[in-house]
Amino acid sequence: MNDKNKISRIRQYQIHEIQTQALLLLDEVPFQKITMSLLASKLSFTRANLYKYFESIEAVFMGASIEILHDFYKKVVQIEVIDVDHFIKKFSTIVSEETTLWKISGIMDNILEMNVNFDSLVSYERQFNLFYDQLFIEFKKHFLDLSDMDVLKIYHFFYLITPTMYTSLNLSERKKQAMKILNREPFEMPMYYMYENFFQTFVKGIYQSKK
Repeated sequence: MNDKNKISRIRQYQIHEIQTQALLLLDEVPFQKITMSLLASKLSFTRANLYKYFESIEAVFMGASIEILHDFYKKVVQIEVIDVDHFIKKFSTIVSEETTLWKISGIMDNILEMNVNFDSLVSYERQFNLFYDQLFIEFKKHFLDLSDMDVLKIYHFFYLITPTMYTSLNLSERKKQAMKILNREPFEMPMYYMYENFFQTFVKGIYQSKK
């Protein structure tokens, strides 16, 4: 391995560590309170050193989001094409395991509307749209007997419902404490159980409408 490749690998490792620590901070403090200074302190970096990798805290989370989307896509691609029930079960398992994706998806709109320059925004949207299109193609492989429009309806169920369902079923500790003060017990149920049943019911509705 030459020096150039070694430096590149070290840089990629450091970027991964920065993004991982930023995501861990979401469990500790609200996104609005996460700063480059706070992140640097958690990493034992100087702020100046952290800025060598990312121009802002928004850029850190944008990069982390794209990496998480890529990992999610790789898992979906591995689902064997057998039948609709098989896809729903396997896909629901992946969805329920990808807690970090749904956690960060809840703050991405706020991030993109903050201190993100236009070129960075366009770059992010280009990468996100590529993920969106590639994942839709994977969906089509498992619903060959449906029209593109019907598959799009199923895809939008995943795209629009999943983050909301995750937020509803995975309350922060602060929200749980607030609910207890109000004598309200948090509603808790495994994400997989809820998601698979909702997903299956929605897909059955699409098929029944075709009869």
